[in-house]
Amino acid sequence: MIQRRHLSAEQKAIILRELLDNNVPISELAEKYHVHINLIHRWKKQLFEGAPSLLVNKAGKKKNSPSSVDQKKIVLLGACPRI
Repeated sequence: MIQRRHLSAEQKAIILRELLDNNVPISELAEKYHVHINLIHRWKKQLFEGAPSLLVNKAGKKKNSPSSVDQKKIVLLGACPRI
């Protein structure tokens, strides 16, 4: 029986960054990283569904500048240019 391979958040971010920054087709990425196409679609959906929560503070107001942890998440996910 084949065991499932679990990818870290950083590995998923690398794949999504390649998809979004370099416009590499999902089929090529799936083949290159040995993952199913549907997984990449799911990760992309999760990225965009979770992005607004990174930009709102606990009081519900937009943040002026993200914390270092949030900034690291944003950079990893490719939502903003590296500083």
